[in-house]
Amino acid sequence: MDLTDVTHSDSLPALPTAAKQVPSDSAPGTITGSATLTEVNSDSQSISISVENVESPTQLQQLATQESEYHSCQGSAPNSHRNSLTVPPQSFTSPQYTQQPLRHSTTSVPSSSTPALNSSGVASPAPSRPETPWGSSDILSAATTASTPLIGTPTTTLHMAFHTKLGWMTWKDRESSLFALFERVFGCTRAELKFGEAMDTIGVDVEVPTAQVASLEKELRKKYLLAEIDKIHGVSPSVRAPDARLLRTSKSLGSGVLEGNTKSSILSLQDRIKALHKCHESRRKEVDAILAQWDSMKTVLNDKAVKMDAKIEAKPPRMVEIESWVVDRLMQELKTVQEW
Repeated sequence: MDLTDVTHSDSLPALPTAAKQVPSDSAPGTITGSATLTEVNSDSQSISISVENVESPTQLQQLATQESEYHSCQGSAPNSHRNSLTVPPQSFTSPQYTQQPLRHSTTSVPSSSTPALNSSGVASPAPSRPETPWGSSDILSAATTASTPLIGTPTTTLHMAFHTKLGWMTWKDRESSLFALFERVFGCTRAELKFGEAMDTIGVDVEVPTAQVASLEKELRKKYLLAEIDKIHGVSPSVRAPDARLLRTSKSLGSGVLEGNTKSSILSLQDRIKALHKCHESRRKEVDAILAQWDSMKTVLNDKAVKMDAKIEAKPPRMVEIESWVVDRLMQELKTVQEW
């Protein structure tokens, strides 16, 4: 079969072909050919395609796709006269490569949409995260995550007073989550809520390692920690001002990290649940005793009410005598009137 059967566009002339018969030891029907594509309007730019071990002559028609790809390579250097492509024998025998067009090596000019690469070949970094009403970072990235302090680590208790509009119960219900936040970021070993001088003032006592006190005070001034506290209480960070507003802080000596004080917030939460369960049991007994006392009191009150009703309905003996005397007197007067 002559290789000139391969179709080309009008911009390329016919290919000069050369074919030779494969020796008898090769597979029957195998043809080895070479073709050279020369563009008429270019400055001696050409492309050479070498094909080996083609299973069928009709498969050479796939070389026609090289023409359109050759014209699309606008970034090729003018001095590169020849770009070669060697098609492996498996390209026509493997089913997964039968539908893929042949590609030749070329250097293309990067477009404006291509991401810029630095000298190490790594893509340019992603844009920074959008800014929040209080800054462009959060407490978890700003502060160093502290691990659980070891036994014997000196600690300091930081007393914080917050002004809030949510109320005591909202803070108390989420006290364990507040403890988990301070434990994860600052290595806190104890976090407790305290009453303030007013209903809208809540105190928080946090015992942290002494090395983390400066970091905690710094985060309080940046207001990132206040945003995380508001997120724990269900307040969105997109509000204009945080609900939790720091009024003042003070420091005192800590108890130190003891052997029984190295538990995590999960274990502390389990202990608190057990304590609440015990409290529930004791309160249930108290409630049962109160109900029993109420039942007995109700019985006594009912008996007294029944006796009072009986006394009210029953006429005393003196009243009976008075009624009988009044009736007798009235009858005598009536008889006197009739005699007249």
